[in-house]
Amino acid sequence: MIKKAHVIILSILIALIGTTTLAQGTCGDLVTRALEKVSTNCTNLAPNSVCYGNGLIFAQPQTGISLTFANDGDVAPIDAFAGITHSPLDEGLQIWGVSLMSLQANIPDTSPGQAVQIIVFGNVAVNDVQQSAFRFTTGIGTSACVEVPTSGIMVRTPEGVAQVSLNINEVDITLGSTAFIEANETEGMTITMLDGTALVTTQGVTQPVTFSQQLNVPLQLDGQNLVPAAPPSPATAWDAAKISKAFAVYNTLNKLGSEIPTTPTTIVATQVQFATQIPPTVPVLPSPTLTPTPCTIVATSANVITRVGPGYNRGSFIFLTPNTPITVTGKKTVGADLWWQLSKFEVSSSASSVNELWVAETDVVEQGDCGIVIDVDAPPIIRISPTSPPQPTVDTTIRITPSPTSIGIVPAVEPYIQIMVEDSLVLAGECTTVFVDIEFISGAFFNGPGFVGDTTIEGPEWETNICPPDKLGTYTYTLDAYSLTGNLVQRFVSVQVN
Repeated sequence: MIKKAHVIILSILIALIGTTTLAQGTCGDLVTRALEKVSTNCTNLAPNSVCYGNGLIFAQPQTGISLTFANDGDVAPIDAFAGITHSPLDEGLQIWGVSLMSLQANIPDTSPGQAVQIIVFGNVAVNDVQQSAFRFTTGIGTSACVEVPTSGIMVRTPEGVAQVSLNINEVDITLGSTAFIEANETEGMTITMLDGTALVTTQGVTQPVTFSQQLNVPLQLDGQNLVPAAPPSPATAWDAAKISKAFAVYNTLNKLGSEIPTTPTTIVATQVQFATQIPPTVPVLPSPTLTPTPCTIVATSANVITRVGPGYNRGSFIFLTPNTPITVTGKKTVGADLWWQLSKFEVSSSASSVNELWVAETDVVEQGDCGIVIDVDAPPIIRISPTSPPQPTVDTTIRITPSPTSIGIVPAVEPYIQIMVEDSLVLAGECTTVFVDIEFISGAFFNGPGFVGDTTIEGPEWETNICPPDKLGTYTYTLDAYSLTGNLVQRFVSVQVN
């Protein structure tokens, strides 16, 4: 009895370009027609076989084998191929190469019909295909047509099999569920998990990657082959803009089954032929696509302050502009409080003076898919007390320029100066703390004669209390720092008294 056809991979690219009806004659319409051919002609694919989904595909046979692999629906065993090259989308020629591969990998024979399914699409060359290993290369760049998914391969393991081991471009991948993979010499191999988890190993180093994450393995050419050039990088958040189309496959994979019927593949007189079976019609009901929306936050008032790290003990930097979405790049829980790491240049164009910007989750309103934001490490807290007592706050600034003779001959190194205030919004009568971090300076003075630097190349981290006047207003404090060559560099912090 023919089991229910497994059309997961065949539906992948249909989901990749969305469910919107595309106008006749557009490049998106070309993609739709190509995938309809694949869906019609490549069902019931037996393990260790390849199906010609849509042209143009160039097949290079193994020595001594003559392939019939030039038309939609042609099928051949993987060991008949030396290489398969897929064409990128060409609107003028009305071509876009798509094929479907089915590999048994390390799935035991006690699971008949189950296989790893790999759909190959766009500007991709595949070679040295074996039961559990192959090489492939994707072209660099993206199509001008926004409906076309980025060229690559999508790999899905069958249900009921916990993990499958594959070797792709000499990178060992232990995969459970679905991954989108690209590979070229310039950008390396990028593995993005649409579902489940994977372990990626090269040069003795293993890195995990899970749903909503991606990792990269640098690649280099060894002769004609791409091979690992370095261990895999730690996983990071996926590229939502690129993956949004691929992520739509998630619903399709959950809805459809995982087994395919076994179908015999035979070679007769060096001519590769395939005995096909016509499956029953499997209706595919429309379902909403699940496309992630980047997580953003919005401040609903003008009193939401950002900080240089997660926690109320971190220095404050600037108030958020009300009702302006800011992209979230990470999260961290400190005690009972959740903190969002922000895209700092979306907060302020002057944010180059700080490494990171954070905001408390309770101070803002989230928008988008914030559940997929990954945890990130918090920057360290460094506080070193000054060698002399802090000077009283004054409302005037006194400039003290070091004598050039005290500087001497020093290397021309740019000074590193950071200044931040713990609370930039205080009540009348309250004080706050200023933190200063300076390196490669000859001297520094905070708001007048308060000396915070020295004549060494590496200055100290330093902090002091400031108490603004007991009246409403905004008060600005100045740090004068002198480079090793005597140039004045100024930094400012402001405190608003309410």
